[in-house]
Amino acid sequence: MGFLLKNFIWLRIIFVSPILPASLSSSTTAAIFHLAGAEDSINIMAVPQEPMITTQGLLVPPLPRAEIVYCKWSRGISSSTMQEIGTRYRRPTDGTSRGPQYTGRESIYPNCTLCIKQLRREDSKLYELIEGGPGIFSVGYVWASKILATGSLPGCWVGVGMVGMA
Repeated sequence: MGFLLKNFIWLRIIFVSPILPASLSSSTTAAIFHLAGAEDSINIMAVPQEPMITTQGLLVPPLPRAEIVYCKWSRGISSSTMQEIGTRYRRPTDGTSRGPQYTGRESIYPNCTLCIKQLRREDSKLYELIEGGPGIFSVGYVWASKILATGSLPGCWVGVGMVGMA
């Protein structure tokens, strides 16, 4: 009960925030509401952990459930500045749409993995994954904050993000 009460208070603060426009405030409130009632979390792994500029990076969520019909990736410097990279549609419609953060270097695979080719320092941002389907809404965040200079040692990059499931 304490967990829900604490998150409800956080929800209330965001809902009445004068910084957010009304349309964004209501959509943010809905997303936060789903997170407040969530008990499950999903880790998003980023591979490699310390990528070099000009290499490829992957943001890998667990395999989506069969009921998931779309997965949408966005990025920004904070959760309030997120802009869509693209959406991957799964059964029954298969395809991808592009958003304002799409640069031509990103691909979203059918398993909801985001691949970014030719990494740049500007790719060090907060990434958001939304998976949805009938009665399903899941949200996850991961920071990709260590895009290093060419010549650094590769490693195994693991970013962790919470995902709420309704």
